[in-house]
Amino acid sequence: MAFSELLQYVGNFGRFQIIMSIMIVSAITFITTCNLVENFTAAIPAHRCYVHLLDNVTSDIKLTMNLTAEALLRISIPMGANQKQDQCRRFRQTQWQLLNSSNLTINNTELETEPCLDGWIYDQSVFTSTIVTQWDLVCDSQSLKPLSQFLFIVGYIIGSPTGGYFADKFSAVFFLYGLLLDLQNLGSNMFLSLALLGAVDYPTKFLSFFVMRFLKRRPSVAFTLFTAGCSTLVNVFVPKDIPFLRLGSAIFGKGLIAIFFSMSTNYFHELVPTGVRSTVQGLITLCNGLAAALTSLILITRQYFEYLPMILCGIFPIVASFSVYSLPETLNLPLPDTMDDMKRR
Repeated sequence: MAFSELLQYVGNFGRFQIIMSIMIVSAITFITTCNLVENFTAAIPAHRCYVHLLDNVTSDIKLTMNLTAEALLRISIPMGANQKQDQCRRFRQTQWQLLNSSNLTINNTELETEPCLDGWIYDQSVFTSTIVTQWDLVCDSQSLKPLSQFLFIVGYIIGSPTGGYFADKFSAVFFLYGLLLDLQNLGSNMFLSLALLGAVDYPTKFLSFFVMRFLKRRPSVAFTLFTAGCSTLVNVFVPKDIPFLRLGSAIFGKGLIAIFFSMSTNYFHELVPTGVRSTVQGLITLCNGLAAALTSLILITRQYFEYLPMILCGIFPIVASFSVYSLPETLNLPLPDTMDDMKRR
């Protein structure tokens, strides 16, 4: 007897399944927060080099000359990109001549600078303390920040084969997870960004129900992947001083990915035979964890080329969208029960 025929006798989606679904959703709501917490615990606040004239409260020069904080920073910190104060270097010698308004046109690149030998001063208006401020994971050490995210995912990867084994034995429920690792670079309020990126899941999950009911699997899955990748690449060309446009593009892409996750889960169960479904799901979870770990390492490449992580994260789903057409179409077909059923498709 086929599995689909067996369901006619034991019953389809009923009260028990509804209760179980609500319990699973409630658990996922709290469990997956650990995937997002490093957006806040490892946030990089605005920072600058420690300046003796400004940050040393016992400085006699500061008291006698009565200079403003802006003036002291002007003569101590060079200007970096976008005419903003450099976050990783300071003048080797105090440049008193910059106090003269007629000398503001002096090229800072001609003045001798040095790294932040005495540490950094961090903006505490949003985050009073993070692992970045505690361990000074900025400038030359900024590449160490994604390491904590990478180690977290590695732990998840190690547990995936074991999880797949026990899922096969005890019918444990797998769930899809997502990692939002780079909210700060959307160029807007990261708390608002996280709220909007989470809120977009509700309408898109509802929309995915109708997409799966009436549209073919292959073009639907391929379209969401391709368009989500394009929305990521678009942000490469959007200036950082237009944060609402960058956030809008990210929300659009996140919505498409949410639809993709819903469809791909359903598509997976229609493709893989019942007997090996749990084992294959364990392997897919392993691959998901590996991709998430690599994503955290890809963020390190930003120090070499600012837009490289965004380009890579946009290209991968576009390439994957074309590979979807190598899979068979499963709309309105019964679930496969054996490997032979899958091969006949």
